[in-house]
Amino acid sequence: MSVHAPMAIRSVGGMVVGVSADARDLDLVERRFGQTATVGAPELVVEVGLEAVPLPERPPDDRAIDAEVWFDAANVWWSWRGVTAHHTAMSVRIGRPASPGEDVDAAVDLLAQYGLAAAAARRDRVLVHGAALGRDGEALLVVGSSGAGKSTLAGAALLAGWSLLGDDLVVVRHADGVMTVEGVARPPLLPDDIVGGSADRLDAELVDPDRGRVEIPAALLATGRRPVRAIVVVGHDEGDGTWEHVDPGARPGALVQGLAVPPVPPITRAHLPMLALLGRRPVSRLRHARPVEIRARRAIELLQEIWIAAGDLPAVAGD
Repeated sequence: MSVHAPMAIRSVGGMVVGVSADARDLDLVERRFGQTATVGAPELVVEVGLEAVPLPERPPDDRAIDAEVWFDAANVWWSWRGVTAHHTAMSVRIGRPASPGEDVDAAVDLLAQYGLAAAAARRDRVLVHGAALGRDGEALLVVGSSGAGKSTLAGAALLAGWSLLGDDLVVVRHADGVMTVEGVARPPLLPDDIVGGSADRLDAELVDPDRGRVEIPAALLATGRRPVRAIVVVGHDEGDGTWEHVDPGARPGALVQGLAVPPVPPITRAHLPMLALLGRRPVSRLRHARPVEIRARRAIELLQEIWIAAGDLPAVAGD
């Protein structure tokens, strides 16, 4: 693919990523991965251009969301809304139609995430669709399906004095027996009904009235890597909110929903080592209270209980 644009070097949760795209597409990629400039040779490269990515000449092997997917042992190809993409272990190439549009922009945005998440997967690193909450030099990794309440928990924790490393994408690493997490510095989108009267203090701006989401500046995010104390899988309760430990045998399965890319076979295989390592940390399931008026308060009460309990639990043998 010929992309006649200078390469911007960006830090994505500490990963050095080169992005080659025109101004419009660079803006799309930076909305997803942040604008943190860095230096050094890129570990991964994302290219966006107007030349279509060649796709395999056979029917798709799978579908993910609405995208058609092809794959072999070393490659994955995508096609969605006229946008084509291909990723390997080192690079992501995206070809978009020349005519701009919201559907095309959305496809470029999401396929950039899918491609980079899949390309970034290593035995010691993974890009997670989740939040990270910091306290006392450690962090909780928060995962869950779309709409499960990750941003609700992140907003409630931030207002309660926890630090927020990221509310949508984070990078988890494993080295020398220690699991660490670092946030991707994009502006957090938090529920307006959680931020409420603190909007001015957080310099929040209503950006998605339909979903009731406000954006706060990325400068409010905590930087750097922190050891992962435990993992929290969020969801919803019919009552006043609950939490429970997840048994060790069920932990890797519960954590699949933390993948930042649909689980097509070769991508899932690439993530299995890190899912297994994450499953050795304490994992709890937090279910948000149904009544909106108590949801934030109960979220913090439950989070506090999880934090204390995690400190009393050893990691599963093998970490």
